[in-house]
Amino acid sequence: MTSCSSGCHHDHASLSKPRPQLWLTLLLVAGFSLTELVGGWFAHSLSLMADAGHLATDALSVGTVMLVLWLHRSSQHHSSGSLLLENRIALLSGVVLLGLSLAIGLGALAKLTGYLPAEPIASLPTLVLAGLGLLVCLLNLVLLHPHSHDSLGLRSVFLHILMDALTSLGVLVAAVLVWTLDWQWADSVMGLMIGALMLPTACSLVWQSWRTLKPYAMVES
Repeated sequence: MTSCSSGCHHDHASLSKPRPQLWLTLLLVAGFSLTELVGGWFAHSLSLMADAGHLATDALSVGTVMLVLWLHRSSQHHSSGSLLLENRIALLSGVVLLGLSLAIGLGALAKLTGYLPAEPIASLPTLVLAGLGLLVCLLNLVLLHPHSHDSLGLRSVFLHILMDALTSLGVLVAAVLVWTLDWQWADSVMGLMIGALMLPTACSLVWQSWRTLKPYAMVES
């Protein structure tokens, strides 16, 4: 999820067009994130749980775009207040994403080095859930693509969903390797890669939102 302070607020009229698509995307992403989290826990698949965390951050991204849209439509005279709220949500999301990426990376390293005992991965449920996750991402891409150039916020959401499709494909490949070749380590390697992929996004989000919020914090103090 990225802060939209540089331009997300300039084109909110166009955001009103894809609101049904945003609602459907939010429901699909949030719902399947929870499904992958529970499934990954019972299947002992770190990569599946990492993908669930990545999906959860995308749900936050979609929710923030929708919140900013609602704030701007309900009160055209309080754009600075909505911008402040948007960046506070972005900062909180960035901190959560940073912690999640570090936890996933450390967990993957602990499994790969043998520091934590590696439970046998239920490869078939992991394979099915990863395949369904890829289908969910592809459906969301089809829903959002016609509007992906309407605004900076929608373009950001579209790119995040595209990244999720790639990570879901990676989890699918790892599940196939575990299922066919019994390469249990492939799941941890993919989890480590997803955690590493999330880290720069988290750092950038925290830095950008904090840089925007810093003048407000200095005034309040």
